[in-house]
Amino acid sequence: MNNHLHKTSSTKSLPGRQASIAVLPFVNMSAEPGNEYFSDGITEEIINALTKVQGLKVIARTSSFAFKNKNIDVPTIGRQLDMT
Repeated sequence: MNNHLHKTSSTKSLPGRQASIAVLPFVNMSAEPGNEYFSDGITEEIINALTKVQGLKVIARTSSFAFKNKNIDVPTIGRQLDMT
């Protein structure tokens, strides 16, 4: 993956709160269940790239993947990950 994020990148957040992000697992929309590794790999690469952004808290892969194949709305996921 071409790395467009630099270690010198930074983010701004509300006073007293660190900016945070959760990358939720991509869905394998192909007809081949064997391609699941590809959608998981894209998610992992994005998580890894975002960890290089200074001042950004990136939710761990394990926590994000707990929501894989779950039909839960984003605000609920945010609360469950203590991101609100």
